[in-house]
Amino acid sequence: MSQPPSLRRAGAVLLTSIILMVVVTVAFYVLQAPPARLNIPWFSVVVSLGAVLAPSLIACYWPAAGAPGELPPYRQVSGWLIAGVAFASLPLYVLFALLQVGITQLLAFERGTTLVEPLSASTFQAFLWIWLAIAVLPALSEELMYRGLLQSTAVERWGPLWGLITTAVLFSVIHMDPTGFISRILMGLWFGFLFLRTGSLWASTSAHAFNNT
Repeated sequence: MSQPPSLRRAGAVLLTSIILMVVVTVAFYVLQAPPARLNIPWFSVVVSLGAVLAPSLIACYWPAAGAPGELPPYRQVSGWLIAGVAFASLPLYVLFALLQVGITQLLAFERGTTLVEPLSASTFQAFLWIWLAIAVLPALSEELMYRGLLQSTAVERWGPLWGLITTAVLFSVIHMDPTGFISRILMGLWFGFLFLRTGSLWASTSAHAFNNT
């Protein structure tokens, strides 16, 4: 990336993404028959492509002042580095999961809901579809937006430390999950650190997709 987008443009991208996510969520519930439950894989695909990836691409290519004019650096890095980053992150994911479970128990949150369709994969094709929809595609689109655009802008404006912290907090807030709030901040810090250290979104994306998996 030659330069990150302006702070105003980055904020507009985030606000647009939030509005689109609300619209998609409402539409999914309204357009389904009353007994139906939210189909998570399809919902994830629509949100990832329409509410996260599309605004990010527009921010890069819309011909206006403050536009970087190119994609953030999904540049080539060593495949061994990508695999190593993903697997080296596994102990962190275990800690994040334990933290979330502990908070869930402490606050006595009910995790089950009749509004969400249970996930099941009776065939390899079904598993592959669920994996791509929930693990891979959100990782690609979210890393492009949060690390590639928002973190790059925040780091340019406030420096590496506050840029990293600000983006990680936003990343957690947008997920709207009180039990996972702290663990997602920690994950956001880790993904952001990987992006800062490697200069490529492939490292943070691989770690993100591995966590989702």
